[in-house]
Amino acid sequence: MMKNKKKYGKPKFVLLNVLCFVLVMVLGTSLMASLSLRYTVQEELLPVTAKQLPLSEIPVNDSTAAQFILDEFIQDERVSVENVQKVMEDGTFSTFLAELTERYNTYLREGGEFPQVQSEEFVKLIEENADLIYAETGLRFLDADKQKLRENLSEPISEWNAAAEQSMHKGVSGFAVKASISLWLPIVLGVLLLAVMVWMIVIYVRSGFRTGTAFKMYAIALFVPSILVVLATIAANILVAVKSPTLGKTAALLNNCVWAFAIGVLAAAVIFGLGILCNFIVKGKKAPAAQAEEVYDGFFAGNPKPQEESTEPEPKAEPEAEEQAQRKFCRNCGQPLVNPDAKFCYKCGNVQEHVNTEE
Repeated sequence: MMKNKKKYGKPKFVLLNVLCFVLVMVLGTSLMASLSLRYTVQEELLPVTAKQLPLSEIPVNDSTAAQFILDEFIQDERVSVENVQKVMEDGTFSTFLAELTERYNTYLREGGEFPQVQSEEFVKLIEENADLIYAETGLRFLDADKQKLRENLSEPISEWNAAAEQSMHKGVSGFAVKASISLWLPIVLGVLLLAVMVWMIVIYVRSGFRTGTAFKMYAIALFVPSILVVLATIAANILVAVKSPTLGKTAALLNNCVWAFAIGVLAAAVIFGLGILCNFIVKGKKAPAAQAEEVYDGFFAGNPKPQEESTEPEPKAEPEAEEQAQRKFCRNCGQPLVNPDAKFCYKCGNVQEHVNTEE
C-alpha cells in the first residue's frame, strides 16, 4: 500500500518555488548564451566581422584609431588624420586583423597550440602597404624605422599575448571559455532544465496545485531572460545606429547570435500553452463527474436515493415500534387484533386459534 505524500506548507512552497524560478532563469540564460557562443565560433562570425569593421573609426582612448596612430607613432606635421584614415581603409590592415582573429577562433574550435602575436608581423604589414603609405603621407619606412617599431611594440605585444593566453587558455577563465563553446555544456544544461521542470511539477502537485500551473510558472521563468536579451539587442541596434554607426557590424554580429534567445522565447510560449492545455484537460475531466452527479439527483427526484451500506449500528427501536412488532394480526384479513388473546377477528370473524406473531 502506497504511503500518502506529505503536502508542502505555504512557506516551504514559496521557498522552493522561488528557488526553482531562479534556477530556470540561470540555467536557461546559460544554455542560450552557450549556444550563441558556439554558433559564433563554428560559423567564424568574429573573423568576418573583424574584416568588415572600419578600423580607422574604432574608438580608442576617447578618440579614433586613426587619431591614436597619428599621435603615438607618426611624428610629422605634414601627415593628417585623413591621410592615416585613407591608409587604414585602403590597405590590408582589416585583413590582418581578420587573420589574427581567425587564429584565436581556430584555437577555440579545434584546440592545439595557443597562437602568439609577434612584432615582426606588424613590420611585414607596414612593408605590404609601403607604397600606399608613401602615396598618402610621403613617408618611407627605412630599416631604422622598422627597428624602432619593433622596439616600441615589443612590450605591448607581450602584454597582449599574456592577457589573451590567460583569458582563453589558462586557469579558470580559459576553462570557462572552452566549456562555454563546447558541445557537452548545452546537453548538461538541457538535462538540468528538464530536471528542474520535473521538480517544479512535484512541488506544485504536492502543494495542491495543478500540473499545468507548474508548466506556466516554468515558462515565465524561461521567458523573462529570453525576452530581456532580445529587447536589449533591439536597444543596442538603435543605440549603435544613433551613437556609433561605426560599430554597426558589431551589432550585426549580435543579431546573428540572438537567435538562441528568440528560440527561448518560443520555447517558453510553447510550454506556457502546454500548461493551459493541461489545466483545461483536468478541468474537463472533473466537469462530467459533476454533471453525472446532477443527473443522478434528478433521476431519483421524489424517490429515496440509494444509500451505501452503513457500518454504523442501527438505532434501537422505540417502545411503540417494539409493541407494534409484538402485536398479533388476523391470518385471514391481516387486521391487527385489539386483544392479543382474542379467539375471533372483530372485523372478519375468522377463528384465531393458531395465530402467530408477525413482524
